[in-house]
Parts: sequence; structure tokens; C-alpha cells
Amino acid sequence: MAKQVFEIVLVLVVVLFFSQGNANITKDMALIESVCKKTHDFKLCVSTLISNPHSFNSTDVKGLARIMIGIIQVKTDGIIATIDRMSKNESDPLIRRCFNDDCFVEYDKGTELLQQAIEDLESGSSGQAITDVHWAWENAETCQDCFVELKRKSPVTAINSYFGALCNIAEDIMSILLHNLK
Repeated sequence: MAKQVFEIVLVLVVVLFFSQGNANITKDMALIESVCKKTHDFKLCVSTLISNPHSFNSTDVKGLARIMIGIIQVKTDGIIATIDRMSKNESDPLIRRCFNDDCFVEYDKGTELLQQAIEDLESGSSGQAITDVHWAWENAETCQDCFVELKRKSPVTAINSYFGALCNIAEDIMSILLHNLK
């Protein structure tokens, strides 16, 4: 009898523990969905934020903005590594120049701007953080422009488009924050 009571209590504790955890996840997901509905790309916003477990611990829009910029920073590091690899495998010296002189340099500047965006966001300068992210995106566009000027098919179009979409989402999230402060 004591064993059965113990098993019932154990089951109740586990159920209560997990139901509380699910309630928090549901609440966190509601915040993510609410914020992402106000961005240019709801699906990309949600999928990007939920890919980072810290998103479920964020209690406000500022936290989600910080997380999104952090995700973009990680993606930028991957893009730089991809550009470096593509450059090393490229036989056309003009395209290699685009990779090295424009793409690598401009994405590298973008990492600095994204770091500045986080610092600006933390200090309460949401408007400046939006500008930082915007300029990171503009720098990435310089990479794309190099191939256009050469009249060559850009091997980084998909990368740049994805990066731009993430930057737009980050700007949208910070705009929500900026408008909530007014």
C-alpha cells in the first residue's frame, strides 16, 4: 500500500512539474509569436528565435532583440568562413577579389556593427542599435554589388538574402521596442 501511495505521489509530482514547465514554454512561445507577427517574416522570425533555447527564457522584447542579434552574429561568423572557403576554391581572380576585398571585409565590418548594436541596445539606445544592424546589412550588400559590377552571377546571393532577412527581423523587433518606449 505504501508503495502504491509513493508511486501516485511521484506521478503527481512529475505531472505538476512538467505541466508548470509547459505553461512557461507556452507563455514564452506566445511572446515570441506576438513579437514575430510584427516583423516582415513571421515564419523565419519564429524558427530563428526558437532555434536558440535562450529565447524561452526571455521575458521581454529587448531580450528577444538581443537574442536575434546574437544569432545574426553567429551566422555572420559562418558566412565569413564560407566566403573564405569559396575564395580559396575560386580560380577566377576577379571573383576572388570580390570575395576578399568586398565580401570578407564588409561582413567583418558587419560583425563589429552587430556587437555595437548589442551594446547600444543594452544602453537603451534602440534607435542607434537599429542603425547599426541596418549598416551591417548595407555592408553585406556591398559584397553582392561587387559581382553585379563585374557582370557575374553572384555565388553569395542566397547567403546575402538570408542575412538581409535576419537583419530586417532584428530591426523590426527593435522598432517594436522603440515604439513601446514612447
